[in-house]
Amino acid sequence: MLAAGSLAALAAGTLFAWSVVAGPVGDELGGDPTATGAVFALALAVFTVALLVVGPVADRASPRVVLLAAALASGAGLGVAAAAPTLAAVAVGVGVVFAAGSGTAYVAATGLAARLPAGRRSHALGVVVGGYAAGPVVLGAVGPAVVDASGWRLAVATLALVVVALGTVAAGLAPRTWPVAPSPPVAGPRRARRAGIVLLWGVFALGSAPALAVFARAVDLGTASGLDVATAGRVLSGVAAGNLAGRLLAGPLASVRGPRAGLAVALGLEAAALVVLALADGAVVTLVGVTAVGLAYGALSALVPAATAEVGDPARFGRTYGRVFTGWGLAGLVAPLVAARLTAGGDWGPLLLLGAVTAVAALAAVAALAAATRLGTRRA
Repeated sequence: MLAAGSLAALAAGTLFAWSVVAGPVGDELGGDPTATGAVFALALAVFTVALLVVGPVADRASPRVVLLAAALASGAGLGVAAAAPTLAAVAVGVGVVFAAGSGTAYVAATGLAARLPAGRRSHALGVVVGGYAAGPVVLGAVGPAVVDASGWRLAVATLALVVVALGTVAAGLAPRTWPVAPSPPVAGPRRARRAGIVLLWGVFALGSAPALAVFARAVDLGTASGLDVATAGRVLSGVAAGNLAGRLLAGPLASVRGPRAGLAVALGLEAAALVVLALADGAVVTLVGVTAVGLAYGALSALVPAATAEVGDPARFGRTYGRVFTGWGLAGLVAPLVAARLTAGGDWGPLLLLGAVTAVAALAAVAALAAATRLGTRRA
């Protein structure tokens, strides 16, 4: 189950390497950066909707069927994009079909890990979402050279084959039916569980927004901090590396202390890093600070699904996590726009301090979540 989830997540995460081909696609098909950026914005929206819509279906359908359908949809979307005569056709292929397949694979992959025993669940989810983050890291490293050597169309067509192969193997490794959840929900009565899900939505939205703003403008943050262009480019690498490390490290932490304790640590780290970035300058401070933000965001991405399985019913993980994930979707749409507006004059201080405030608000939601869970358990 863990191998199936990791391979499916690896395939799903390649959606987030769109920037590797965005420039060549725009050059050939006549799209400026705003137009190619709109393709990715559409993909984020469809990815989020896919989790919301497919989640309840995935809870009832065979994991093998869901993963195979996701693989075929993802491959078809990339195939459409590879042969597309216009940017609009690319948007349909990548922004709609591939994004829907990617979201479907992601909800099934996390669902496999969420149904493992409670003592192994957080660690498994960390590995699965780590695979999801590894996709764009790998393509970011090798993709530009492949695109330069073969052209973007052949590169995308090849990726289609790779994604279908990964998804097919994942489907073969997955069980025919979902295993019975080994542990009941711990939050007690339905009202307490509902309150917990609402609070988790707020944690994901408020905690993700600052990191997503930094992701969207990482290189600009580096240059605004006085770094040269080459060093500023490493800022994005630092965020990505921190993101991957946070996903892998969060699982063991949550296995020992629980996902809510891990969320508190991650959000506290994020708030502190943003304050330091707002008040201090220098290459070392900037690189360490953005890496810490990425680390916190990666941990958040692994711990929120673990907390969702703990607060809700693991047997209905797809439905519940699909709802919680819309908090991330909202943050992904709003945070880059707010970042662009607040940093238009070149001053990053207000945005970073605002991000620290939202991280603290998310930390308060974690505290409220712990209180609601304790209350629900006593009433039960």
